Amino acid sequence: MADLIGRKDEVLSFEEQLARYRTALSRLVQFGISVPDSSRLRGYEKRLRWITEEAGPYVTQFDADHIAFDLREIDEVSAILESMDEVPSQAALRLLRLLPKGKELPDEEKDSRVRDAQYELYLYSVLSSGGVNVALEEPDLVVTTDVGRVQIAAKRPISSRRFDDRLRSAIRQVEIKRDPAVIALSLDHLIRPVNSLLAVPSPSVINHVIESLVSSFVRSQSAAIARRVGHRGVGALFFTARLPGRTVPDNVSFTATHLHVERVNALGPASDDAIRAIAGLIRLHISER
Repeated sequence: MADLIGRKDEVLSFEEQLARYRTALSRLVQFGISVPDSSRLRGYEKRLRWITEEAGPYVTQFDADHIAFDLREIDEVSAILESMDEVPSQAALRLLRLLPKGKELPDEEKDSRVRDAQYELYLYSVLSSGGVNVALEEPDLVVTTDVGRVQIAAKRPISSRRFDDRLRSAIRQVEIKRDPAVIALSLDHLIRPVNSLLAVPSPSVINHVIESLVSSFVRSQSAAIARRVGHRGVGALFFTARLPGRTVPDNVSFTATHLHVERVNALGPASDDAIRAIAGLIRLHISER
């Protein structure tokens, strides 16, 4: 699903996004978490304020590309804070404390912990907003259904060469428990050009392009996936992508989203039904953002 955004006519205007994001940052501070002026989260706020209140009707390509990256992060951080209880759990607070850290641009990141934490919290926000009984607990998330529990290990590799390492780490996490498992892997930083947006010729091909990129990446890793996951208690791999991009040459910004489900082991009808339901909810909610 691709949500097109323009200069002032997005689904949420820049003014509305700024107000929503400021509310999110205020909640973070209320939870006792410092968000210093040097934090990446403040950098996103400053640029969104500038483009909302000070920039003219046209901005440079550099600024437009930068804000496209920012808007994805802003949306995720806002959704995360909106999903938090008035008194977050200790597990949630541990992850929330990592949010202000890290680099503004994901391709500059050297440590995956910050983006991993954001990804865990974002998946929690997606599932909890859909009414799922989900908790932030080992391995990363646990969904409780009428037929039992499904554990989810969530990883957001910061480069292609870290993919196998992140996959192995997720497998180690879910092997500790006997509950059926899903491994969620974000491809946000793996399938677009480094330090650049996803560029497509027209809005009509956005979905096709992102589906092709995700499918191609999964095929390229199929041998490693089979070697790592075969005959283990993992029912499926969820490959998610939320890519900032623009159309060329008309220069319309967008965020393209996609979920690819790779079934790897049959765990029984009840577990398979639960995994299918979780996948459907994630697909629905990431497509709406």
